[in-house]
Amino acid sequence: MVDMLKKLPFFSVKSRRIHFFRLAAVLLSCIVSMPASAATNSPWPLEYRDWSTHDFVLDQRVLSLVRSKLHEPFAPLVMAALGWGFGPVNVLQNRFFSVSGCVPHSCSERGFFWLDTRTGAGLGAIIVKGYPNNVGELRLDSKVIRGELPEQARQSVVGWLDEQDIVATAVEFVDATGTGHSLPAVDFQAPPRFVPLGGPSFDCDHAVTRIEQALCADPELALLDLNLSDHFRQRWLGSDTIPLRKQVTDLQQTWIKRRNSVCAGSETLNECLKEQYLAQESRLQTWIPKSPPPFGKR
Repeated sequence: MVDMLKKLPFFSVKSRRIHFFRLAAVLLSCIVSMPASAATNSPWPLEYRDWSTHDFVLDQRVLSLVRSKLHEPFAPLVMAALGWGFGPVNVLQNRFFSVSGCVPHSCSERGFFWLDTRTGAGLGAIIVKGYPNNVGELRLDSKVIRGELPEQARQSVVGWLDEQDIVATAVEFVDATGTGHSLPAVDFQAPPRFVPLGGPSFDCDHAVTRIEQALCADPELALLDLNLSDHFRQRWLGSDTIPLRKQVTDLQQTWIKRRNSVCAGSETLNECLKEQYLAQESRLQTWIPKSPPPFGKR
């Protein structure tokens, strides 16, 4: 910038200095007046990787963070939901952070908060009229995002809705200008999942192995498979940190390998499978996860 001023012949040395400092002051004022998403990042929430939403909201910095990213009165609505959150802190690429929860005594209103810790972009989401049939309206809000949603934010919202089995029938987004935009609901719907009717938990049209075919052919085994799948999902959803969810997943995957190994060559396949399913059902009911290490050592 100084070299550029020197090239102007009609500026004296004193004038150059005056204009330099004036220009520097203008640039500094522009930086100070930038939106939070452009001027600062927010890396500290990453400290809560592998912790729960409940742990996160106890941090005194959370309220000011949410208020800096969301308009009023949207911010208090999201905070009310997060305050009763029972789910994990999600961190992707050591950058994208998200948490969720629901209003106490009624999950008809559920809240979600997403943050790009590198740029400071933040997004809040609330689903209303989503109980008991899990179909409702999705409302999005950001004090710092202008125009289109970042793709990672959209994907995180879709993942949250899918995990909660919620279908958004309408989507409204209020951006940094305070302007409301209607967004296509289809953009916030996850690919459809197979819905079993009476069991088993998978599509029998794709049954290939001897065990899969046996589960499809026997109504009792089909129901055992469906019930165990539902029980596993409830234990998984009820685990409030990512490490705990991994423990539940590892428990189930280890059992599937054991089931296949023990029963694949059995002459009494159905009896073998029934025994394996009942044993795993009992195991899930009595399973106690490993205690997580203290804060700061995870």
